[in-house]
Amino acid sequence: MAGRGKKKLIGEEDMAKAEAMALDNCQNNTICRVMGWNEHFIEDRPDILKRLQKRRAEHKAELRANQRKHAKSTPVGAIWLGKQSLGQTDKSEISGRDGAPLPAPTIIVQPPSEGK
Repeated sequence: MAGRGKKKLIGEEDMAKAEAMALDNCQNNTICRVMGWNEHFIEDRPDILKRLQKRRAEHKAELRANQRKHAKSTPVGAIWLGKQSLGQTDKSEISGRDGAPLPAPTIIVQPPSEGK
C-alpha cells in the first residue's frame, strides 16, 4: 500500500501562527491557505487539528465572557457577536390569545358573476 510519505514537520513559530489564527476563529481552509499548506493538511494531522480546535474553543469562551461583561453597556454588539460566532439566534414566536396556536386562515373563493 502506498503511503503519503513523511509527515511535514511544523516549526513552533508556524504552529504559533496557526494557533493565533484559530484563536481569531479562522477556519482550517483559511489557515492552510495562509500557511501555504495543502487544503487537507490540518484534517490529515490529528495533533494539529486538536490544537486548533482547542484554540477555537478558547475563542468562544472568551467571546461569551466578553458578551456577559458588556451586555448592559453595548447589548447590540453582544447580540451580534453571539449570532456570528456562537450560533445564538433570536427566537420569534407568533401565537394567538393566551399562547394558543393561530387559527388557519379561511379563504372564500366566489365564482365570477355572470353578465359582466
